Amino acid sequence: MSGHASARARATACRTLGQFPTHPEINVRLREALSDVDPWVRYYACQALGRIRDEFSTSAIVALLRDNSGQVQVAALEALARLSGPEPLQALTLASASEDPDIQRAALVALGISKRHEARPILQRALGAGEPATRLVALSALAELGFSDDLRPLIGLTRDPDAAVRIAALGFLSSEVGQAASSALLDLLDHEPTRDDLVVALARPIAGRADTILAALQSAMEPLAVALVAALSRMNSVEAARALESALLSPNDASRRAAAAALSARGELAEKPLLERAALTDRDPEVRRLAAAVFTQ
Repeated sequence: MSGHASARARATACRTLGQFPTHPEINVRLREALSDVDPWVRYYACQALGRIRDEFSTSAIVALLRDNSGQVQVAALEALARLSGPEPLQALTLASASEDPDIQRAALVALGISKRHEARPILQRALGAGEPATRLVALSALAELGFSDDLRPLIGLTRDPDAAVRIAALGFLSSEVGQAASSALLDLLDHEPTRDDLVVALARPIAGRADTILAALQSAMEPLAVALVAALSRMNSVEAARALESALLSPNDASRRAAAAALSARGELAEKPLLERAALTDRDPEVRRLAAAVFTQ
């Protein structure tokens, strides 16, 4: 392979050999290709050795982080993400502080792929980078490790000045299972009840989230109650429908008003007896008016 006159043929051979199960002879050939004169041969050799997790090539791959070709440096970072031991982690950590933004971001991606818990503080620091693209890459890489241990960095990015970062942060936060994520979204919405993206995020049909919203509705003031009911209406699940009906029976006037408006707008046949009772007996005149609206449409 290394003696073939065509660089394209040598590159194709490296790419193909990386698809085979690890074998001593193949590994030796790929290690030799790391020093090929053609950058694309070196690129595919890196990729292949990383894919087969050839630990014996670690030092040679680390050396390629100083390669003259950017694509080879990126391939080396990708390969190191799949190799174990302290040397790959040290190399990735140094590269994550590179002054070259492309190399820095590629290193952050690689740290995420590595799924090493030691990478967490490195990625968290990168969330404060000046470039939005770097923050976005760091956030996506951190998602590979999971946010369950500490949601604070993720919560902070939901207020990021860059729209793409905010969207990504809210997307990750909304998909987190557990009380901590739901409580975080509720707190965010309490401070900014008119933010529709927060309502959409809270409306993700995660197990237990409808019950969490219902609990918050027991004491929510008007703007928050409207936003919480909007989230339940968007959720479109059996649990959310039950929570909406329960909200209409809440002792909190603001929650009953919001629920009456939402249920009247839905106009579901099964919910009309509940609305009829509210229209006739609720102590709040606004609730009675909103509940009665479904019968005049």
